[in-house]
Amino acid sequence: MRASIRTEGSGAVAARDIAATAVRLLLDGTWTRSGEVACLGPEDLSPNDMARIASEVLGTEVGYRQVTGAAFKERMTGFGMTEGMAQGMVDMFEAKNRGLANAEPRTAESTTPTTFRQWCKDVLKPAVTG
Repeated sequence: MRASIRTEGSGAVAARDIAATAVRLLLDGTWTRSGEVACLGPEDLSPNDMARIASEVLGTEVGYRQVTGAAFKERMTGFGMTEGMAQGMVDMFEAKNRGLANAEPRTAESTTPTTFRQWCKDVLKPAVTG
């Protein structure tokens, strides 16, 4: 059995929800095909929505600022990423900005339960505040 779990679009997906989907497939004796299974998260959020929610949960201002592909590439290579890998990341994010990641429709099966706000409370805040 080969499965690809697809996370895409503007819905943030918690790692635990991706893991739960993988476990469900592994334990499902009737699922024998190969293919992709979408994990879309419970809500479509813009980067500004995500910054607002993170700000509310953390109690401090979190902002979103989109940068150019060139600036992103420069930053990634500055962190030690190879030119080719940095360009690949730029290409991927530019394709996502053009809507490439919105291929799968939201369905009851593809919608995972953990909201971005809940993830911020359970994972982000403890990581930030120690």
